[in-house]
Amino acid sequence: GHPVMQAEASWRVAHILSGVEAPQSAPRIAIAYKTGTSYGYRDAWAVGFDGRYVLGVWVGRPDAAPIPGLSGITTAAPLLFEAFARTGLERVAFPPAPHGLVERPRRDLPFALRKFKSGDEPAAAVAGGSLPPRIVYPPQGARVALGTGGSGRMMPLVIKLQGGVAPYRLIANGLPLPKPTRRRELNWKPDSEGASTLTVMDAEGRAASVSVFIDAD
Repeated sequence: GHPVMQAEASWRVAHILSGVEAPQSAPRIAIAYKTGTSYGYRDAWAVGFDGRYVLGVWVGRPDAAPIPGLSGITTAAPLLFEAFARTGLERVAFPPAPHGLVERPRRDLPFALRKFKSGDEPAAAVAGGSLPPRIVYPPQGARVALGTGGSGRMMPLVIKLQGGVAPYRLIANGLPLPKPTRRRELNWKPDSEGASTLTVMDAEGRAASVSVFIDAD
């Protein structure tokens, strides 16, 4: 059949993906890989390849129920690297760059196109400083009295975050809220009193959770 990409584009994509850092504690294997996480955190995948072999990993539930904390990079990617390690196949190097492909240093680009930081720029230049998200309010184990304000319905709980990379998504008692937000303050309206587990996931799939008890008084 006909190739779906030109050789130059194919090499460039493989070159970029081969530079993606391996997950923490994963075997150090020279592969290129890409991850993905579905809407609502219902499943996650990772596909990797070297110069010859391709492996894919899918993680999810048969009933497509949401899984708080599930993401391609934290769940599927470690399994992908482990799968490559267990095959025992000798790694095949990536092909060299196609003839005629030109690479230019970042400094030669117009200023508006210099999107990615260079190695000598401070880490603060990266979005959010790459710190994982953390729920600073309510704290773990808190008992929160929301009150009804005379309306008969509980007032919303304000959840405050630090760190992470926007947008953020709130998962309350296993159910993701419909819309993500770029703010570090989220409003959640409980349906009833009692124990609740709140999880916030950022754009990189990192999550933080707290368990609280909601009072209407």
